[in-house]
Amino acid sequence: MKSVLLILFSTLIFVSCSNNNDTSFDINGQFTDNIVKCSSFEVEPNCFKAISFIDELKAYIFVYGDIAIKVNYKIEGNKIKLEKNIGYNQDISFIIINEKTLKRIQDDAIFLKED
Repeated sequence: MKSVLLILFSTLIFVSCSNNNDTSFDINGQFTDNIVKCSSFEVEPNCFKAISFIDELKAYIFVYGDIAIKVNYKIEGNKIKLEKNIGYNQDISFIIINEKTLKRIQDDAIFLKED
């Protein structure tokens, strides 16, 4: 009887300790930097005001006003890294603060998800 209880107790502990460290949430949508640190006339590659995630791999970044550039991205843990491509060749990554807030690592700019 004791061995049956021990097995049940061990199974309960094993099941309750599942590894659930992923930051899975619906990333799709647009995140906007409400305090853009550059003017719309600056020709600076890191100057963009919004990022719109369209699926699990692709996003659009909006630079120089309303110009959209398609980029690929990867989520690793609590970080989002934009992949360089022909249209956008800059190192940009974010820390996921929560489902509605991203922080750009390069300059600590806060991007909030639009409803």
